[in-house]
Amino acid sequence: MQKGRDSVSVLSPQSSVLFLAFWLAIRLVYNGIRQLVPDEAYYWVWSRHPAGGYLDHPPMVAWIIWASTQILGTSEFAVRFGAAICAWGMILVTVRLAARMYPDSRAVGLTMLILLLSPLTAGLGSVMTPDSPACFFGIAALAAAVAATKNPRWWLAFGFCFGLAMLSKYTSVLVAAAIGLALLSHSSGRKSLCSSYFWASLFIALILFLPVVAWNAHHDWASFEFQWKHGTGEEETSAVRNLLSYVAGQFVVGTPVLLALGIIAIIAQCSRFATLDTAGRMVLFSAIIPLAFFGVSSLRHHPEANWPILSYMPLTVILSGWLAEKWEHRRGLARLGIAIAAGMMIVAHIPEIMYLVPTRWVAGIPNPWEEMFGWRDYGKELDALSAGAPVFCTSYENAAEASFYMSGRPQVWTIDTDRPTEFDYLPGRPDPASLDRLVYVTRESRSDAANYQAPAALRKMQPVEVVHWQTTALDRVVRRRWFTVARRAHPSS
Repeated sequence: MQKGRDSVSVLSPQSSVLFLAFWLAIRLVYNGIRQLVPDEAYYWVWSRHPAGGYLDHPPMVAWIIWASTQILGTSEFAVRFGAAICAWGMILVTVRLAARMYPDSRAVGLTMLILLLSPLTAGLGSVMTPDSPACFFGIAALAAAVAATKNPRWWLAFGFCFGLAMLSKYTSVLVAAAIGLALLSHSSGRKSLCSSYFWASLFIALILFLPVVAWNAHHDWASFEFQWKHGTGEEETSAVRNLLSYVAGQFVVGTPVLLALGIIAIIAQCSRFATLDTAGRMVLFSAIIPLAFFGVSSLRHHPEANWPILSYMPLTVILSGWLAEKWEHRRGLARLGIAIAAGMMIVAHIPEIMYLVPTRWVAGIPNPWEEMFGWRDYGKELDALSAGAPVFCTSYENAAEASFYMSGRPQVWTIDTDRPTEFDYLPGRPDPASLDRLVYVTRESRSDAANYQAPAALRKMQPVEVVHWQTTALDRVVRRRWFTVARRAHPSS
């Protein structure tokens, strides 16, 4: 009996299909249970106004939500349906890429196992954000480019997938950057640059991206400018602190042991760079470039943990190949890393597990778990207070959640926000000064109503009722808001 042949090396096609089907079924059931987090509700608002672009991101996330809600109705399940399908497809494509890169069945099995048990993949499949389609189309573009090293017609598929990735998230341009550098670094790759199929692929991608260009051209290039400043603008913060925050965030996203092993695997792959073919270099550059780019960016701007997320699929492929290469010596580390990842995935799925943590240790439920609670109560409270009057909120998060969870799903608006939002571009925005009655929502942590001061937006209004509202989950307060019902001091006759 060969001790080295364990479960990850003998996954049959039948068992693989069962694992994938079970993962998707669990994801779909889970997605219908949890309330939308604010960004999901925000993207759902976009989907009610189909366009070629939006201020914060390209339109793919809104298009997918529009399609799923048209077919399945408006619900948490429908909003997240596309996320589950994109994540599921991402797993399939990444496993197929691993099979193309490594003849060892253990490397393919490890790729599937890591992705199925990864909290990152679970998040991509359970929260509908631009990352979900970007990761699916991004890895599909990489897989097509790898296939094109053997058959140049695959460049056409690359152009199609890359164009859809760019319609999902601007950072998908790093996929093309990685592939371009890989082509330039190898003699056979440089020959591909002379292929008509390669240049046709770029034309296809450009055509697909034109709606975003057109939207920006009609809105003073607002989205391009917003994202450029958001990702690269310099802030008055410590570069060292930002970098440490970035590194810590990646160890949460990638999980500690697997990310550490992945970095070692990348270093090992770099040490044999001269022997790598074009396909191997494509995968290597695709794993390195987003991580490195946003690592450098963090020196000037506070990073978000999900920014280099496109690195993690090719990184998983490299890691799986490295683990399988000397499995007898590395299987203990692999099992430890996978076990920790699985544990983190379970915690991510079950915020109720915080019941086990004494309140004196944790003052409240940490983000992002608390964002899945309290919004239905929030919508009911606004229904009762507004009685059909327009609702204005001081953040896009409050406005989007109100719009989704209020009865009839009315259009809710933002006011006095700290940055531009897509609400500023939506048609039909009423002037608060022209209204006889409205409800104004602002975030507030204080519970003493005596400290409340009417905001400047209500200067010409007379508050009729001021309500300090809060809701609890898991025996803790997760949300506090001020609701001000106001009317004009001298309403028109």
